[in-house]
Amino acid sequence: MIGFHNGNYIELNKLSIPITSTTINRSYAAFEFFTLINNKPFYLDRHLKRLFQTLDLLRIQIKYNEFELTKIIENLILKNPIEDISYKIFIIPEPTPNCDFFKGDIFIFPFLNATKQKSLYKTGAKLLLKEYNRFLPKAKTTNYIASIYWENEIVKQQAIDVLYYNFNFIRETSRSNIFIVKNNIIYTPIKDILLGITRSIAFDLIKKNDLILKEKEINIDELYNADEVFITSTTPEIMPIINIDSTIINDGKVGKITQKLMLDFRELKFNY
Repeated sequence: MIGFHNGNYIELNKLSIPITSTTINRSYAAFEFFTLINNKPFYLDRHLKRLFQTLDLLRIQIKYNEFELTKIIENLILKNPIEDISYKIFIIPEPTPNCDFFKGDIFIFPFLNATKQKSLYKTGAKLLLKEYNRFLPKAKTTNYIASIYWENEIVKQQAIDVLYYNFNFIRETSRSNIFIVKNNIIYTPIKDILLGITRSIAFDLIKKNDLILKEKEINIDELYNADEVFITSTTPEIMPIINIDSTIINDGKVGKITQKLMLDFRELKFNY
């Protein structure tokens, strides 16, 4: 497979990051991840918009604009005629004499998609509650230290991820946004979260179905007493949650609104 580094298309096994980089030493870098649907980047415009918002927050500058990155990605897709792959973008900061910003070293590379647990879309998945609030949550960075630390517990508890909360209010999982449904109204956290691309697509689908959506602070009691819970992100897309720690949601059944949104998302992908 072929990747991209600072103007050059390079075999993937020859891409490398120097051991002296700020990313290795300080876990500081911008990150973006998107999939291909029908050999086209899925909502690439939204991903690139968020990437540049992250770069602004991290004070990293690169020599490419959104249009130029799009062309680079299109070239990479032509150079990697492989089914079922996704792409990652890393922007690695380099020290500069100007302390106002970092110069960004750019890497774009493909990787094979992991196998999905398809049964979870019918039975629902489990999350573990953990108290944690990310620094600069609106920036998508490479710092996943909290979720990696709890990975052994996630596996042992047969969960798929941790759900962060702070001062009794839920935020997000390590890789997804969360929604709850109560009395046919959909709620999602508004504060201290990454604004996910699949979250924005879910907003579109909710509007299309004339459902009511409210962004608000959601406390843990509201989470436990929800009629439905689901998460959204690039890899699981829209996935039902029926277990939070030891609390069962909706008697362990996947709710009708969640089912409808999952179906609409699959149709969206099919017709993309």
